[in-house]
Amino acid sequence: YLSRADKSYLSGIVAAHESGISVLAGPHDLEEGISITGETAGEILSLLRTIYRHIVVDTEAILTQATMAAINMSDLILLTLILSHPSIKNTRRYLKYLDKDSKRSEKIRIVVNRYFEKTGITITNAEDLLNRPVFWRIPNDFKTAMACLDEGVLLGTYAPRSKLSTSIKDLAMTVTGNKADISGNKAKSSPFNRLFRKTAS
Repeated sequence: YLSRADKSYLSGIVAAHESGISVLAGPHDLEEGISITGETAGEILSLLRTIYRHIVVDTEAILTQATMAAINMSDLILLTLILSHPSIKNTRRYLKYLDKDSKRSEKIRIVVNRYFEKTGITITNAEDLLNRPVFWRIPNDFKTAMACLDEGVLLGTYAPRSKLSTSIKDLAMTVTGNKADISGNKAKSSPFNRLFRKTAS
């Protein structure tokens, strides 16, 4: 179908959510996913840019041609890790490669996932080892995250007041330019804000 990708065709295969978020899911067949080249991925992203204001690409961990096309076209790259020696070591490998392009390197932000304070490796340790500041910390709430996945519901619907939901909402507000509500003022309207909105109890 990639050869027929245009605005009208994409509108038929993109799933729209009531929050305002649209999702273009990956192919059902592994063969079709493997066949997507960097050039094709770039063409799809270029087309999506003419339709949507913000595009979030959840890439594979492996640096395939398609993944690199998304990385090179990104305005911001969120590189996630957990505070463990293997994860930090692997992140250093990615940074060593991605930093070869100075323009690409400037777009990278480090995000610590499943963060909790009582761990042998601190944020400062990670920053020293990576030679980069940590941009964001997503709190560890494995139980809530797995419950959302198992039940197939949005985090903002299942646990809107959880620390996990609040952290991800604030991250979305920050990276889209709609600064998170820290002072108590209402954040600017955004699809991300509606997606993680607090529902009435």
